[in-house]
This record gives sequence, C-alpha cells and structure tokens, in this order.
Amino acid sequence: AVAWGAAANVFVEGAAFSTNPEVGQSLERKPGSGAGNGEDTADNSADFFLQATSHPRNSASAVEPAITSPLPAPPPQGEGTSGEGGEISGNPPAFNLLITEIMPNPKGADSGAEWVEFYNPGAAAFDLAGWILDDDSMQTEPGSGYYVIAGPAAVPAGGYLVVTMSKGSFALNNSGEEAIRLFDNSKALRLRQSFIGPAKEGQSYTLIAGQWSWSDSPTPDAANIAASSPPAAPGTLKITEVLPNPAGDDLEGEFIELYNYGDDSVELSGWAVADARKRYEIQSEDFDDTEIPPRSYFVLWRETTGISLNNSGEEEVRLFDGSGSLVDKAVFDAKDFGEQSFSLQTASAWRWTTAATPGKENIIAGVKKEEAKTPEAKAAAPEEKIEEAPEPRQVELGRVRDLPVGTMIATSGVVVVEPGILGKQVSYLQGSGIRLFLPADFSLALAPGMKIAFSGEVASFHGEYQLKIPAGGKIEILSEGQGVEPHEIATGEVGEGTEGFLVSISGNITEQEGDTFYVDDGSGQARVLIADSTGIQKPKAKKGDFVSVTGIVTQWEDIYRVMPRYQSDLAFGEVAGAHTLPRTGASFWLTFAILSGAVVILSQIINQQKNEQSGVG
Repeated sequence: AVAWGAAANVFVEGAAFSTNPEVGQSLERKPGSGAGNGEDTADNSADFFLQATSHPRNSASAVEPAITSPLPAPPPQGEGTSGEGGEISGNPPAFNLLITEIMPNPKGADSGAEWVEFYNPGAAAFDLAGWILDDDSMQTEPGSGYYVIAGPAAVPAGGYLVVTMSKGSFALNNSGEEAIRLFDNSKALRLRQSFIGPAKEGQSYTLIAGQWSWSDSPTPDAANIAASSPPAAPGTLKITEVLPNPAGDDLEGEFIELYNYGDDSVELSGWAVADARKRYEIQSEDFDDTEIPPRSYFVLWRETTGISLNNSGEEEVRLFDGSGSLVDKAVFDAKDFGEQSFSLQTASAWRWTTAATPGKENIIAGVKKEEAKTPEAKAAAPEEKIEEAPEPRQVELGRVRDLPVGTMIATSGVVVVEPGILGKQVSYLQGSGIRLFLPADFSLALAPGMKIAFSGEVASFHGEYQLKIPAGGKIEILSEGQGVEPHEIATGEVGEGTEGFLVSISGNITEQEGDTFYVDDGSGQARVLIADSTGIQKPKAKKGDFVSVTGIVTQWEDIYRVMPRYQSDLAFGEVAGAHTLPRTGASFWLTFAILSGAVVILSQIINQQKNEQSGVG
C-alpha cells in the first residue's frame, strides 16, 4: 500500500508520504533505478520518493532487491551560494526526508531570514550539503536564483535541520500560491511542499500529525506545535444570519453569517458549514483572512461555499469546528419569506427581517408575511404618505459611474450578454462598466447587439456598480444587430478601471482551482471564473498552457475576475483567439512568409495576363 498527503486510514503504513504529486510527477518505491523497486519497511514516508518525471515500467522489469544499508554520504561541501554551481560527486544515501516547517515571512526583513525545516525519520543521518533549494516554478529544474545548501548539513536520525536561505537567493511569496522545492546534487527534484498565503509575519507553515496549517508559534529545529490561538469556547461562535432567497440571483445573494461573541480571535481555517446536501470547509485560499476577531462577523457567500439553501421546506444550516464537532445550527422554512433573512435577534430568538445585514448588526424590520397583518390592524394603522418618485435624469451611459448610489437616471446602451447567462436577472451593456439588474417580472427577450433604452437606479452590488430597473420598469428596444466587440486588454489591467466591460485577454495559465483559473501575459495575473449558469465546460488544461478568454470583468467585494459568457469565449492553444497578426516570434515570420508568397504569386499572375493581352510570349 501507499498513502500520501493528508491520508488517515488503514492503508497508511507508518507515516503517509507528506507531498502530493504535481502534474506529471509520481510516487515511486525505492531504490527507483531502471531495473525495478524493492524497498519495503512498512513506512510510506520512508519507502517512496517523489519522482519528478514518471517512468512506468511493466511486469517484465526485474525487481531490484531492497536497500540493506545506506550508501556512503557525499563529501562535505563549501559555503552555500546562490546561482549556478553546487554539483557534487558520489552516490547519495537512501533518501527519506520530510519538509516539516516553512517560514516565508519572518519578523523584520525577509531577505536572508527565510528558512525551511527538514525532518529525518530514518535510522541514519542524511547529509544535504550541496543539495539545492528553490521556490516554485513551472520548470522541473532550479531557476536562476536557487540556493545551494552549505555544508556541513547533516539531518540527524530522528532529528531536524533548519536551512536559512542567504541574501541574494530566491524569496518566498507571502501571498497567493507558493512552494519550496528540494533538488539533489544532480538537480533532480526530490521534494516539493506548496502553501497558500497570506503568510502573516512571524507565522510558519507547519506539518502536525499529517496536516499542514499556519502557526504563530514557530519551532525551528524542534517538534511543531499548533497555532496558539485558543479554541473557541462553547457558544462563542454562532450562526447569526442566513439569507436563503434574496432578491435577484440566488447564486450571488445567498449567505451565511457567523459572529464571534468571545474575547479572543478564532482561526476558522478547517471549520465547516453544511446543509443537508453539501458541506464546505473554510479554506485560507478563499478569503483574505480566515481569522475572526472578537465581537466580529464573518460572511460565507454561496458563490464561495457552493451551498444552495432551500427556498421552501425545512432547511438546516450547521456549523462545525476544526475537530468536526457540531458548534451551532439554524433551522428554518423560507416559504413565504422571499427576500428576507433569518436573523438572530437575541441569544436564542430568531426572526425574519426585510433588512438583510451581512457582516453587520442585525436589524429586525418589516413583517414576516403580508397576511400577518390583520384587516383590523390595517384599518387602525395611520394613513401612509406616498412620496412621488423623482423624475429620472437623462444621462449618457459612460457617465453613470460618476453618479452617487441612489440616483434615478434614464439612459441607453447595447447588450453584450443576455439575461440568464451570468444570472437570471443580470445583463451587461457594451462600453459602460455597468451591470444591469432586471426586475423579477421582466419578460422581454434581450439578445447581444440590441440597443435598449430604460430608466433605473444607480446601485452597488458587492462593490460593483449596477443599474437596477424597478419592478414594472419598461425597456424599449431601439435597434438590433449592433456590433459587439471586446476591448483587448493586458491581464494586469483587469480591475476597477475595466469593471463591467466586455474584454479579451490572452496569456499562460498560472494556477487552477476548480472552475477558476489564472492567466498572466507578463503584466500581472488575472482571475477567470466560469459560472455554473453559463453551461461552459472547462477544457482540460494544465499550468503553462496558452489561453485566450473573452468575458465580462466583474467585481465581488475586493476581487475582480473575467467571466466568459459562452463556450466560444474560451480558446486554448498557442495562437488561440488571436485578433491580430502575431507581433513577434516564429509565428510572425511564418505568417509574413505566407503573405509575402501570396503577394508574389498574385503579382506573377497579373504580369502574365498583361503579357498575353499585349501579345508578348
């Protein structure tokens, strides 16, 4: 058997192999030469090693006998350096080291202070002198700024070794995805451990009982200990508000709110929320910060959790701590309570309210349902004053973003995505930077290229500007068949300045997370999100692949992303989705040669026709 990563089951022999293989990598049983493998000490972490390039063999391969004793260690090397060099001679001993702790953001200056800790579970010391450390890369070999480990660098049997990278070598990222890689003296990749920031100053990424987590109590050269933040006391964290059936698109509006009643911060990474059908574990890569301070809120949106709450029938939302213990739950039936949130009013009293307040103190407003107010109560109520709505201002679409929220305007624009693609009541208009939110009773069929006129209110949806057309609002189709062309921008330009626009970007894939992937053309990383509502099937792609994406730049809180509309908005390949001739490289000269040849042939044909007409043979 072999088990790796966070495996905790009957197949684990000894300790699980700590590293999850990346694309193209494999776990291979030692010794790992071309003849076969035979090592079996009943310890997964000791019997296997990470093979940078897989090379499967078949039953005809001879089985190599198990290692009976470690091979001699290489001779000690000189001082560690960054850059080229570090080759050593001799065969390395049996390799079974683990990366157990990483410090990417030490207190004070990072340069020359970042470190990585190795643990040796074996029975003999292992010398890392002359081996190579580097940060993450799309390449399977070290980059230009790698660090050669200085000697002596023996990792004692059953002990630790901390290696600190010198100034001038590579630097670990404090945000986003990063990894530390260990290469042997022949530059073959032997270990890789990734992590996802933010890496807070002074916190280390630690391996404890097969699980990786951030700890504010670093222990270089010693056994790791978990984060010192105290666990939440019973009743400290509670579910305080749930919105199951918001106005508009449920995907973008549903949320579950938590509140910390305690006096200490609580780290939520590893906690989970669930309903009867789906469970979501809170992960650091989904949030800027997963720590909830005392007397503070933490909001979990459906777009992140994937939990779709029932709009009718009994529903139960549950909160679990990091150990899997049930901490709190909220039970409700949202039938007849559309556009209302289920809110905790006192320690145990829940109420429906028309004032949803994600991340803020709850406000109990309105009545549960219309029939809750009796005819007698209606007759006794004072006559309500109805103020006439202000006349909308006629405004050019491009100036809408300059107006304050709440302004009523009349304007026009060209549709670039029809309702139902990015939300059942959501559309976007060309060149405006504005999201259009339609009323629930809207029935007019809109299509890309239609120019429409309408009146609406300037509003904001999770930080994104939008025009909200009121219930009963009318839209007039002025014309059809208008051209819909995206703005070609660099990946680094996806942000506030391009919010709401139809854009086209191209570059290489740098990261992938489910239906989200990241594209970079060298100007900065752009996030691409494929919404379930589009029906787009994400093609199989890997890190480094070239892709062209057309889509709408949308904002969700502080996150900007490009959202493609149709399957044709995604094109994978070296020149996929190109709108112009390639500017440089071999493809440019190939295109130039083809066009030049066509011009020459056409010129010869024309000259031949002229000669024939003039009688010249």
